[in-house]
Amino acid sequence: MKGAIDNEHLEMAQEIAEAYADCCLESFLVEGLLPDANDLREIEAEIKNIIGRHNGNEFWHPRPSTSETLIWLPQKVFGRFATRVRQMQLEKEVGPPAQQARPNQINIAGNNYGPIQQGGLANTQNITKDKKDEAK
Repeated sequence: MKGAIDNEHLEMAQEIAEAYADCCLESFLVEGLLPDANDLREIEAEIKNIIGRHNGNEFWHPRPSTSETLIWLPQKVFGRFATRVRQMQLEKEVGPPAQQARPNQINIAGNNYGPIQQGGLANTQNITKDKKDEAK
């Protein structure tokens, strides 16, 4: 029974810390920013603070194995967060995959008896005509 209670406390501490890290990451994504070194230090300190609140109290005293896990848990949660931040940094450096450019050109072989529109309504289009085609 004591082991089950300890596991519940560990899961709760990890869940709260990961939810905090996810919210921080989501807020940076919404703003289109990446956390800098100061942001990372603040987030790491808050993760330690969140998990540090689960070290026991007058109603619950963790077993030694649980206390050991609580020591390593902040590093585990922050490590996952830092890995995701690093992945975002690398994706930003590499950029989106290059798309093959398509020419916006229409070639007409033969006579044209009506209008041709490429693009959207009211776009500006430049036309190049060969003088030799008009002579025919």
